[in-house]
Amino acid sequence: MRLASLTVSVVCSLGLLAVAVTSAEANTPAVRVGDVAIAAATAAAATAPERNIVLAAKAKIDAKKAAAIVKQKFGAKVLSVKLIASKGPPVYRVKTLSKSGVVKVVFVDGQSGKVFD
Repeated sequence: MRLASLTVSVVCSLGLLAVAVTSAEANTPAVRVGDVAIAAATAAAATAPERNIVLAAKAKIDAKKAAAIVKQKFGAKVLSVKLIASKGPPVYRVKTLSKSGVVKVVFVDGQSGKVFD
């Protein structure tokens, strides 16, 4: 059986992880659900923090600087800053609260510091 003909389904509900591996030909279990499938799901989940480290390393400005840029430009309170994955350079998602109570999300280029909506 070719690996390309397998489908791995991962469902997380109420803190429980369920993994199913099925064959595309008959939509039946292709391998025993167990060590291999759970190891694959665990490895995929474990790489998320590592991706954030790689993104942060590519950024020339840090989250604190991104927040300061937005605060200076808009005069708003910064509620949160999150480094997000993008196809181009690293990008910070900055959520702000204006003096009039409006919540706005803007983005900051992690390399140039340019702010965009």
